[in-house]
Amino acid sequence: MRLRLWIVTDALQPPARGNGTTVARWIDGLRSRGHELAILEPGHTARSSWAPDVVLGYHAERCGPAAVALAAHCGAASAIALGGTDLLALEDGSGRAGQGAIRRCDLVVGAFPSFGERLAALELGSPAYAVVRRGVFRDPDPPLPRDPRRLEIALPSGLRRVKDPLFAIARFAALRAAGIDARLRIVGAALEDDLARAVIDAARALPGIEIGQRPPVAMGALYARAHVVWNSSLHEGGANAVLEAAALGCAVLLRDVPGNRELAAESGSPVALFRDDATSVAFHRALLCESAADRDARHAANAAWLARWHDPADEIEDLERALHAAVAGRGGGPRSP
Repeated sequence: MRLRLWIVTDALQPPARGNGTTVARWIDGLRSRGHELAILEPGHTARSSWAPDVVLGYHAERCGPAAVALAAHCGAASAIALGGTDLLALEDGSGRAGQGAIRRCDLVVGAFPSFGERLAALELGSPAYAVVRRGVFRDPDPPLPRDPRRLEIALPSGLRRVKDPLFAIARFAALRAAGIDARLRIVGAALEDDLARAVIDAARALPGIEIGQRPPVAMGALYARAHVVWNSSLHEGGANAVLEAAALGCAVLLRDVPGNRELAAESGSPVALFRDDATSVAFHRALLCESAADRDARHAANAAWLARWHDPADEIEDLERALHAAVAGRGGGPRSP
């Protein structure tokens, strides 16, 4: 049954955010299944010739308040999708706007069941919680050859505290101290000026670090050359960049934090977690010694994991099911065209 849906998001405008990749995938997937969508920015007056069945805000703190206000005005169901940083802010009390939005919404969706358990522990009212798995499109072709002489490391990361790029620079310093010829490419917008300056200063002290930006459509070329993708965040929501890099045959090494732990715990997951520098050095030395057959085997294993846990068709089915339930929970059904 067709839904009419307003999506409130600021993630489709610069600077590029991983949330924007998810929102774009949701828009394409829902439209392909016949649902009618309007995309709104928070703070903008809704301009649509039709009323929604449900209003979805992507990111509790930034877009949740606008979404629940619009839903109340229209008499529609309201839903909030947790961004990767939302739970941290909700738990430490800094996300007051997000807390207020969740108290007033009908549905919250997140990437993992554990996020729902943590949300319930906060006692922010009683919205329904539904898991919407992160999906990624898989490339069936074998991975491109990697440079056997220098280790290429990709860190897709905005320069802000929650992404903690200084953690990655410290790990990179350990590789260099162990004699590994490596390059660390940090790709993301400078979202906090003081942290960006600290990252640039730390990078100057080490050879082999590059800092820059790329549009989302250009990230595939970065992953196709990288031996490994890192994630150094203090919390993650199921990072698109990790899934995209895995789909292109990269090894995956992530910080041992919520969101990343859930990815590592999935059956057949290739995700490794940072433990200590000695283990990290051994991990990266092994990558430089891989043969073409080794890389092909990892690509196949990555693809099998992604097909089981992160199929984009499953993601849209999860989202559809949750949105229909939110509408039904208010005692209504989709509006007539």
